[in-house]
Amino acid sequence: MRKLFIVLMILILAIALRFPREQQEIKEFSEENTSFQRTYKISEDLEEIIAQRIFEQINEIRVKNNLPPLKWNETLERVAQAHAEDMARRNYFSHESPEGETFRDRLTRAGYVPRIISQNGAKIMVFGGENLFLFGGTPESADQVVNEAIKGWMSSKGHRENILRKEFALTGIGVEYDEDGCFYENQTFEICIYIVQMFG
Repeated sequence: MRKLFIVLMILILAIALRFPREQQEIKEFSEENTSFQRTYKISEDLEEIIAQRIFEQINEIRVKNNLPPLKWNETLERVAQAHAEDMARRNYFSHESPEGETFRDRLTRAGYVPRIISQNGAKIMVFGGENLFLFGGTPESADQVVNEAIKGWMSSKGHRENILRKEFALTGIGVEYDEDGCFYENQTFEICIYIVQMFG
């Protein structure tokens, strides 16, 4: 009986020692910021991570091209986020809404005031610009989404010009993670991530 009691105590102690380690491993896995394979809702965390990393990488690209980094603007962020959410909610991907509203219309409605700059003795109104990106499918990480967005933009003449336009000084980024999926260019995706970057 005493031998059985000692064996049971050793077994309980072994489980007690092992359990905290397993809990720690689960906690470390759950807090991995770039992982899409979690057991709880992750969309809001990923949206923030993606927006922040795009902001950082775009500024790195500008600095490498002898341009000043862009400053974050809350109005541009709100407009960008609203458009990303609208595209996800109504399942479209375009600079224009189904009603024909452009990014300029959205900025005006939000009360955004264009910047006025001096260039070669003349006053120039810098209204803004807009870059869009749609990631369809199940990504492996936030970095994968960010890298594909940056690569796509830098490979496109118009998007690249927005990123490297010397007149732009402000930016705001909106990201919407759509678990319901979307249909785009004759393809159906289980997960869609809409990214909007506004410039001003």
